[in-house]
Amino acid sequence: MRRPLLPAVLVVLLALAGCGADSDAATGDPTHTDPALLAHAKKVAPLNAVANALGEQGRGAFADTYSDLHVDEDHGFVTLYATDSTRAAKLVASAKHAHPTIDTALIRVQHADYSRKVLDGEIDKIVPVGAVKDASKEVYYGASPNADGSGITIEVKPSALSRVRAQGNRLDGIPVTYVPGKIKTAASWR
Repeated sequence: MRRPLLPAVLVVLLALAGCGADSDAATGDPTHTDPALLAHAKKVAPLNAVANALGEQGRGAFADTYSDLHVDEDHGFVTLYATDSTRAAKLVASAKHAHPTIDTALIRVQHADYSRKVLDGEIDKIVPVGAVKDASKEVYYGASPNADGSGITIEVKPSALSRVRAQGNRLDGIPVTYVPGKIKTAASWR
């Protein structure tokens, strides 16, 4: 009588599935997570939780005042850049309400001249999404809001930098800094 082969194969596959789970595949040595990485993750977890909660509210109901965030791991706080201190306080309260476990004592509020919504709107006028057809013919290679909400930085083709700077350093009243840039290319397909 012939026994079914499938149950035996399944037993072998299940046994092999656990092999090497706790070891380096090349050497067979046990793997360990670096304690320094674990300590760092533990240290920054509260900061990341605060930043995530603030960003969630800032990109939503408080987009009119939210500009950006800066996580200062060395000093243990998160800076919220906002255009209005009263709205910033409400943003923090809303973040705390939505995420009661965050520690609002880790938050510092700094004034920003422009909200992220305003800056992103101006950037979309400069470099409309999907507008670049041939990057080699473009003058503007990229644009980003300044982290402190003070204006916009625009990367420009180096050969066009002086011509673009001559047009002025404000765009719809917003300060603009032009810097030499280069064509962006993907390092990988991901």
